[in-house]
Amino acid sequence: MKNYAFKDSNKGITLIALIITIIVMLIIIAVTIKTVIQSGLFGHAEKAINGYSMHEARVKLGTTLTGAMAEKYTNKNYNENDYLDKYIQDNLPGSKVVDNVVILDGWAFELDRNTPKIGQDLGQEGKFTYPELNIEKGILLEDKLSIPVIITASETEYGISKIEVYLNGKLVKEFDDCNGSKEEITRTFTATENGTYFVRVYSEINITGYVNVDEIILPKLKIGDYVSYTPNIASDYLIEAKYSGHTSNQTIPQDTTLKWQIMNINDDGTIQLIAEKPTALTVYFGGALGYNNGVLLLNDLCKSQYSNVSLGIVSRSLNLADIEKQFNELGTTKRDECIVNTLQYGKQKTYGAGVAHTSNIYKNHDKNVTIKPNNIAQRESENYYSEPTTLTSTQENSLTITQTYYKFESQTNYYNDSNFHKLIFDTGTTYWLASRFTSDSVSVVAFGLRCIMNTNSRFLWYNTIWF
Repeated sequence: MKNYAFKDSNKGITLIALIITIIVMLIIIAVTIKTVIQSGLFGHAEKAINGYSMHEARVKLGTTLTGAMAEKYTNKNYNENDYLDKYIQDNLPGSKVVDNVVILDGWAFELDRNTPKIGQDLGQEGKFTYPELNIEKGILLEDKLSIPVIITASETEYGISKIEVYLNGKLVKEFDDCNGSKEEITRTFTATENGTYFVRVYSEINITGYVNVDEIILPKLKIGDYVSYTPNIASDYLIEAKYSGHTSNQTIPQDTTLKWQIMNINDDGTIQLIAEKPTALTVYFGGALGYNNGVLLLNDLCKSQYSNVSLGIVSRSLNLADIEKQFNELGTTKRDECIVNTLQYGKQKTYGAGVAHTSNIYKNHDKNVTIKPNNIAQRESENYYSEPTTLTSTQENSLTITQTYYKFESQTNYYNDSNFHKLIFDTGTTYWLASRFTSDSVSVVAFGLRCIMNTNSRFLWYNTIWF
């Protein structure tokens, strides 16, 4: 029995030891698991996996937006709204575009539509909230020139910092008085142009909405109407004597008192402006240099002092082609029938040796005029040179000219619009046109620059430059 009892006893001890070992192992495993969990090792691994997943989604979206940027500059149908949304969804199947947020593979990214590019990384889908935004139009005002637009926005967790309103990519209104309010706020701006207005609300996550305004009825513009236009501030313009043919250099300051009127309304709806009066300071030209460079210098003077770069407006001098565009049939007939000395407008005459003194610009450019509507005036209003020249004239054995000069006292009934005639001929001042002319002067050729004479009578006139 003892022996049997002894053997049983050994077996019992071995079993108990095994149970204790298993319990200890389980305790160690439990402690280890608890330690791993408490130390965040599983969390770090999960974050690493999530981070990689978000990175992959970000790279895919970034590549797609690079392609969209190319579309922006090459595809005339591109726009930053529905076209961009469709482009993203076509190139990233399964993606969603909600306002200015792209959701891809469960990750959300802010969309900067203007560039386009990725803005903020917003994290996993469903773990963020947008500001609430509502945009409503009010009632068109009685003058039919403007309409109020009411913006209501709220974000209860982070608040609203500011609101911006854009039209055609330009900021037209900013509300920077929101002060991070977590309460619902209402702001109103007045739309004065038709178009699509984009409203951007700033919070922890930004949101954009839009409203289309097409109710505004603008008054019909007409020639002679005053408009608001401000050229860029410009420094004095220097006309050097070596280019003008005058006896000395001339410094021309910008005239900041000018008011602006509509001179012409083009078929595409764009308008051309003209100053209410000529600039106050007199400009002098002389000799072959004045003839060769006069048009270029007048145009460059106006471009330098009366353009507006931000508006894309490039100024130039008034020229004869501008005036002839407003001729009616009677005005065109009056021009074509004009005879100066012995030569009718558009007809030719040949001069022999000794009188065929030819300016450089006439020899290389102006003599090639042809008789087509406004061709002569247009060609003689072109700069030809890109920079002022010091070239003058040459003596030729013979010279055949086309009579491009004509003169007459201007009448209102020569023009399509009496307001245009008033703009040009009622300034009370004689002033240059940026146009050249060539004329028969019986035994010699006369070269000169055009001008408008507004004294006791009103003439399409000339200033002959002898050389």
